[in-house]
Amino acid sequence: MGMAKIQGLQACPKRRRHGFGFAAVTAGVPLLTIVALLRRADIATTAIYTTAVGMEAQGLPQADVV
Repeated sequence: MGMAKIQGLQACPKRRRHGFGFAAVTAGVPLLTIVALLRRADIATTAIYTTAVGMEAQGLPQADVV
């Protein structure tokens, strides 16, 4: 993360992974493709990102995923 000059909370690999999943859903990448890219065992885990995208589109407050 240091070479990429990423600091703070965004420097955590888990946050980078969640950010990628959220961005992919927002960009319209098919859910099964995201499952494969994130190497998830269950599509239900990845489908959580679709809920977050819906909340953002509605302007609702979001819980911080840790």
